[in-house]
Amino acid sequence: MRPNPLILIIDENASFAHEISDRLDEFECKIADCRSNVAGAAKALGARLIILGCGVRAADALQTRLDLKGDPETAAIPILVLGSRNSMTQPEWALDLGTDVYLQKAHLDDYLRSHARMLLTRPAPPRYPVDPNRSVLSLLCLPQGTAFHLSGSIRCTETGGSPIRPSDYDGFAKEPLDPEDPEWRKTPAKWGQTIYNQLFASDGKLLSFYHSASEHAVDDPSLLCIRVAAPLDYLRVPFEFLYNGGTPRGEPYFALRHPFSRSIVARETRTPALSTRLLNHLSETGEDLRILLIGSSPLQDPSSVDEEIRTLQERLPQWFSAKGVRVPPPDVIPSDQATFNTVKSALERTTAHIIHIACHGKFDERDPGRSCLRFLDDEDGTSAKLLTANDLGGALARNWAKNVQFVYLACCDGSTAAGSDMIGQTDVLGLSDALVFGGVPAVLSHRIPPMDSRAPGFAISFYRHLAASGDLELALFKTRKETDKTLPESLSPVLICQR
Repeated sequence: MRPNPLILIIDENASFAHEISDRLDEFECKIADCRSNVAGAAKALGARLIILGCGVRAADALQTRLDLKGDPETAAIPILVLGSRNSMTQPEWALDLGTDVYLQKAHLDDYLRSHARMLLTRPAPPRYPVDPNRSVLSLLCLPQGTAFHLSGSIRCTETGGSPIRPSDYDGFAKEPLDPEDPEWRKTPAKWGQTIYNQLFASDGKLLSFYHSASEHAVDDPSLLCIRVAAPLDYLRVPFEFLYNGGTPRGEPYFALRHPFSRSIVARETRTPALSTRLLNHLSETGEDLRILLIGSSPLQDPSSVDEEIRTLQERLPQWFSAKGVRVPPPDVIPSDQATFNTVKSALERTTAHIIHIACHGKFDERDPGRSCLRFLDDEDGTSAKLLTANDLGGALARNWAKNVQFVYLACCDGSTAAGSDMIGQTDVLGLSDALVFGGVPAVLSHRIPPMDSRAPGFAISFYRHLAASGDLELALFKTRKETDKTLPESLSPVLICQR
């Protein structure tokens, strides 16, 4: 049996195609013509090199190249074009195709084998772009003022704007957001406009830099990312609602214009956040991306939670494997097995990179460390037992593997945080902060309670985009854009991403 890697030879002249195959007898070769689905054949066979022979017409070769480069699964396969002196397959034409090597038929004996070896051993480009062509507007919010740094196509560092004091936003907690209230957007708009006025309206420098960066992202808003860093007590400040009602046209909410994330100053984590670098490393080494899925709905109908977990269990391996990242069957704790001790033990022992928890949460404003997630009581298996924020952070802090790089907390009150008066009285200010306190570098949670009927769809859409891009900020942005703007889910998510 001939060894891999496999070469796919495309030519209308069967005898010449077989001649090429015989010259490359150290490799496994398959032959097809341009009338077949070349990209489909390349994927099905696992081809590592495509050879377009002399008998391929220019138009067919162009279409074949477009099909191959237009499919993410075949775009990285190198192409070697063979030409004869009298054919249209001249070097300039071949290079216009995006050909990796052009070789005249007269030189087959001298160069075909060596060029094939070279292309087959050449490192493949990364599955995910490591450094996307993106500008980043970074805002460092401190009690004495705001520093902003713009990197990318334009670079600058300045300070300005009015100071934002977390205590000014303690009143935000007294305006509960009901996801079923048709007027729910009034509260985010009110507080988001306040943040905008303090950051942008009071000082024209930041607004000017933002407009300059936006000009470079007119065609693709995802090319400008906004990141807010602030001390722990700023978790109360809903930066994700940043809003300018005076926008003459376009989207007034910044989180619906650009990828948006925040980080907590001085919160140290043990590992970097999930990123394209990790996913490329796993793809190149063949190591597994490990996932833990937890669903819980004690005392309530668990059908939507269980359906969410089942769907992710089925689709996550498919989506990531399409990008060359191997995902073994995820570890799953379904709702009928999600007891307090089972979940706590799993968090302490898991080797997963990604943890998804779909459950019911509750914030305790008198003692944020006792904010909780509900799981089954181990003793009777029917009543609820509360896993507090302190327990949650402690379990992950004790995790021996220390692999967890991202947690999606799909529950109510995941992003609710205590006011500034609680600083110093508790280690954590809420559930999402408890995860960061426990060493998790990236946490996605909801500020507005997600509806049971819509939360699974949002999570599934987010993971589909995450598998495609490898980028947490970009995946969340694309999911927001797909979501009906009249629904709270478009503005509810808060992404904490420590760097």
